[in-house]
Amino acid sequence: MIDALLPYEEGDTYEHSVLVTADTMRKYLEVSGDANPLHRDPAYAARHGFQANVVYGNFLGAMVSHVVGMKLPTKEVLLIRQSLDFRMPAYVGEEVRLKATVTGISKAVRTVALKLSFHSSSGNEVCTGQCLVRLL
Repeated sequence: MIDALLPYEEGDTYEHSVLVTADTMRKYLEVSGDANPLHRDPAYAARHGFQANVVYGNFLGAMVSHVVGMKLPTKEVLLIRQSLDFRMPAYVGEEVRLKATVTGISKAVRTVALKLSFHSSSGNEVCTGQCLVRLL
């Protein structure tokens, strides 16, 4: 059996970008059931000090799932822990880019740790975090 940890090295990076449109938000609403007006009503968002509708925070979590399931060099993976710290809002109409960087590899428990950084097309770091991936 080939060791699934072989293709991973500390410092490796994996990226994923999404242009968040009104249609993206509608689809996320259908799945999540989160109809909070902050995400749907521009006037409501403006009354509460935001430039536009705010992207769902857990949409960023779904971007992590995409990187783990589709961008890593092996598909024999399972996301076992994820932590996100929302620093600034990302807005509908912006592109959000996730950069995931390998920060640790444990051969003993067959895990890879990733540092997460999300930037919006306006240049802001909107979210940071980390996740742990188990190799099957």
